[in-house]
Amino acid sequence: MKLWKSVLLTSSIFIATAGLITYTSCEKDPCTNVECQNGGSCNGGACKCPTGYDGPTCQTKTTDHFAGTYAGFTECNNAAQVIDSIFITGNINHAPLTVMVVQKQHPTDVLYGTVNINETTFELNFPDEVTTKHRKTYHATLQSNNKLVFDTYEYDTTTMAGPITTKCTFVGTK
Repeated sequence: MKLWKSVLLTSSIFIATAGLITYTSCEKDPCTNVECQNGGSCNGGACKCPTGYDGPTCQTKTTDHFAGTYAGFTECNNAAQVIDSIFITGNINHAPLTVMVVQKQHPTDVLYGTVNINETTFELNFPDEVTTKHRKTYHATLQSNNKLVFDTYEYDTTTMAGPITTKCTFVGTK
């Protein structure tokens, strides 16, 4: 009888230890309660978004951060500020990161750019406009999802140094 008690006690301890090890070694899937939208996939508990979408669950079109009308002022070469507006439309020709930009002061100069995102900044990149005598570059950043800073630089390319001849900055909000 004493042998049976010893075998029973040893078996019980073995089963309890094996059960405890099995229970504690099971890792919970961090993606169990994560639902990614718009074709996103979960990796380690966070959504990995496809090109053109962002946010914790890939719920926002990236171009939607910029899309809208911005009212503000443009200042060129430290001259007086001029009331101005910029209109931005996103997802042009179904390209997920493409935007169209029109500035009220220059309505015939339609620009097409792409959204670039790093961890803290939303930027718009545009191709330079180059002629035999001038080069124009553009740069736009979005701050706090509603303040747009849009810079235009025009360079004189007839000299080697190519000095800036015009610098304009638009600052406006949605």
